[in-house]
Amino acid sequence: SPCDSGPCENGGECSNVGNSFKCKCPSGYKGKRCQEIVSPCDSGPCENEGECSNVGDSFQCSCPSGYKGKRCQEIVSPCDSGLCKNGGECSNVGNSFECSCPSGYKGKRCQEIVSPCDSGPCENGGECSNVGNSFECSCPSGYKGKRCQEIVSPCDSGPCENEGECSNVGDSFECSCPSGYKGKRCQEIVSPCDSGLCKNGGECSNVGNSFECSCPSGYKGKRCQEIVSPCDSGPCENEGECSNVGNSFQCNCSSGYKGKRCQEIVSPCDSGPCENEGECSNVGNSFQCKCSSGYKGKRCQNKVVAVCSATGDPHYKTFDGRRYNFMGKCEYVLAKDSNETFMILQDSEPCGRGKATCTNAITVNIQGTIIYLRRGENVLVNGANVTLPYSNQGMHGNDIIRY
Repeated sequence: SPCDSGPCENGGECSNVGNSFKCKCPSGYKGKRCQEIVSPCDSGPCENEGECSNVGDSFQCSCPSGYKGKRCQEIVSPCDSGLCKNGGECSNVGNSFECSCPSGYKGKRCQEIVSPCDSGPCENGGECSNVGNSFECSCPSGYKGKRCQEIVSPCDSGPCENEGECSNVGDSFECSCPSGYKGKRCQEIVSPCDSGLCKNGGECSNVGNSFECSCPSGYKGKRCQEIVSPCDSGPCENEGECSNVGNSFQCNCSSGYKGKRCQEIVSPCDSGPCENEGECSNVGNSFQCKCSSGYKGKRCQNKVVAVCSATGDPHYKTFDGRRYNFMGKCEYVLAKDSNETFMILQDSEPCGRGKATCTNAITVNIQGTIIYLRRGENVLVNGANVTLPYSNQGMHGNDIIRY
């Protein structure tokens, strides 16, 4: 067989493959017959077409342009060469770089020291000069200020005198003058009459540091500011309070007085103290009421209440307090008014011995309401029994009460 001749060297293991053979090489050997010693470069450790060289039991890669690293696996970047100076931080930007400079440095590689003028502090075309750690601006015509940021204005020359306040108005100025001065530049002293103190056409006169107004007809006051009114003449007497009402006046009188001008003393009867058409008379500081028929009291405020009675065998007492005693066996009219809207009838009958009579029944007619009272029987009102006590209210203001 092909393996009989021992074709595999260095301890390689032979296998017959058809009419040929195949060698399985031990570690450290390679080749058809295991005749070659394996080297570090054999595994192709160098990437990106780097050239490999055996160095003892290891290898070394010679990298082509643009690559670096043990195996030429890293791409060379612009920042690798330390382009940024003075501690600047480098950033790769495509095939180039950019430096972020620390405070106090500037330039593509942070190689320049920053000066005060570098930030361009001077505005409006001002020329900057470094002065130590600061700067100074030389301003062009029409500008001023630390940075030439202010426009030169008409007020800059201080045209307002006597502490007047200046305001720029276009290409000119305007002065706001303090009290006591006037004029374009506050150069004139103000006189009292200059401010038009007198109103309503009053004529002003300077009197020292003050003024005096001569008022036209119909006006008064320090400045002729008040209209002469009906109350100005003091028409209300006895401390009455005056109010203007159109072209006239009205007096609000103090206590104890009355009248258009409060010229009259108030009397006790003025308040109308007597009620129910009672007639009032002044009596010193008080009053006295003469009451109309049917009323009594200090102010005639109480209705007169009258009582009549028939008792015994029988004894009569009238509304006006008169007393009568007589015996009669019939019906008597005890009381009535002239219109007969009110009437009381008394019916007597014999009782006891001799000629004695007693009241048997009383009939009361009040505006058509008939009340019948009979001894020992129920009370009837318009023929109907009622229970005592009985009260009927609402008959034209009259009340009937029976107990």
